[in-house]
Amino acid sequence: MTDSPPETAEKTTMPRALVWLLWSLVASVAAAFFPFPYDLSAGIAGIAVLVCAVIALFTIGTRRGSATFVMMLLSLGVGLVTVVSAAGVVVLFDEVEDYRQCVSQALTDTGRTQCDTTFEEAWQTRLGELGVPLPVDP
Repeated sequence: MTDSPPETAEKTTMPRALVWLLWSLVASVAAAFFPFPYDLSAGIAGIAVLVCAVIALFTIGTRRGSATFVMMLLSLGVGLVTVVSAAGVVVLFDEVEDYRQCVSQALTDTGRTQCDTTFEEAWQTRLGELGVPLPVDP
């Protein structure tokens, strides 16, 4: 009977969990740079980052202060930001699509500024319709 000691099993599991976490993190950040609407896949990759980070936390353990624990916490933060930003694009899908089309057709800085102003008014209107309280300018 040659059972592998628990240390060997942990050593083989830890790198696998970190490799999955690293690849999902890279995919999440890379997907954010995809052209519209493919950048919505960043939300899926962000969810993968969150899942892989939680799996890595339970696999490796929570030794506070260790570099892997800090990396997992940072990965959770990046995954959360990615999911929230992708959710924002989903909620404001029509406005974002109109804005990107406007910017691609704008030839001058004045045209881009007009696109920015139109987009800002559009998303404020949309969020107001959804009941999201918006800050009031002084």
